[in-house]
Amino acid sequence: MKPMPHTITLETITVIFEGKSHVVSKGDPNFTALSKALKGKQWDKVSKLLTPAQGLQHWAKGKFKVVGDTIQYLGKDLPAELTDRILSMAANGENPTSMCLFWERLQRNPSYRSVKQLFGFLNHVGIPITEDGCFLAYKGVTKDYKDRYTGKLDNKPGAVQEWPRNMISDDPDLPCHEGLHVGALSYAQSFAGDGRVVVCKVDPEHVVCVPKDESQRKMRVCQYEVIGNYGAQLSSTTHKEGTPKKERKPGAEKSKPDFTRLDKMDSTALLDQSLDTLRKYAANGLKIIGASKIPGGKVSLVRAIIRVRD
Repeated sequence: MKPMPHTITLETITVIFEGKSHVVSKGDPNFTALSKALKGKQWDKVSKLLTPAQGLQHWAKGKFKVVGDTIQYLGKDLPAELTDRILSMAANGENPTSMCLFWERLQRNPSYRSVKQLFGFLNHVGIPITEDGCFLAYKGVTKDYKDRYTGKLDNKPGAVQEWPRNMISDDPDLPCHEGLHVGALSYAQSFAGDGRVVVCKVDPEHVVCVPKDESQRKMRVCQYEVIGNYGAQLSSTTHKEGTPKKERKPGAEKSKPDFTRLDKMDSTALLDQSLDTLRKYAANGLKIIGASKIPGGKVSLVRAIIRVRD
C-alpha cells in the first residue's frame, strides 16, 4: 500500500486516505495506535485505524465485536463501566485484552446478583485488572499474616484460601457474615489496625457478594490468592505481573537473587544501598506489591521494607 499524506500533532492526527480527510483527536480509542502505525509506516494497519470503531475492532477478538460505538460479547452490549475502561485503555495505547478476559471469567460466575454488584466495587481507586482477567484487592491481616476474625487462616504471600461457595453468605444486606473477605485499600487499612495489608488476586468467578454497607468497599469471595504485601496504591487499569520468563537451556541452573545480607541490615544500613537494589529486594525478596511506585524515595521505601519485615 502506498504511503498516506498525514500530519501528527499533540492533539490531532490528520490522514488523507482515498481522497478523504480523516481527523482523529487525542482521547479517541484509535489515537495512539494510529500514531504508532503512521510513525512505523505500517500503511495497511493505518487504513484499519482511521475511525474510533476501527480502533476498538483492532482490539476485539473472538466473541467480542464492535457495533457502532458499542462493544458486544456474543451479541450483547457490555456494561457501561467495562466499556468505559476499555475506551480509556485504548485511548492511552494500552491493550484492553485483559478487560475482555475479565468479562469472559465473570460469565462463569453463577450468581446474577454478584455479576451486577461487582462493578460498583471495581469503581474504587486502585482496583486493577490483571493481564489474565482477574482483579486485585486488599486485605487487612494481623502482623503474623492471620485473618482478623479467626486468627487461623494463613495470608502470607503465596497462600491460597478457598471455601465451598455454598458456605458463604450471599446476602448483600448482611455487612459482616460468613465468607472470605477482601476489599478496597481504605477498608483494608482500617481493618488491619496495627497489623498488615496484603494484596490478593481474585477471579471474578469467585465473587459471592458485595455488601451494601461500607460504600461497596468490601466483598465476600470463595477463593483468593495472596500475591504480596501492600507497598503503594495500585493503578485502576491493568496490573502487569511480570515479563515472560526466558527459556533456559537444558541443565542450566536458575539463579535466584540472594537477599540474606539485606535481611540482616537495619534502616541505616539499608539507606546506604542503591535505590535499584532496594526496589529489587522489596519486590522480589519481600513481595511488596507496588514497590517501585512508593513515593518519597529511599527513605519511604526503607520504611516499607522495615514495616513488612518486622
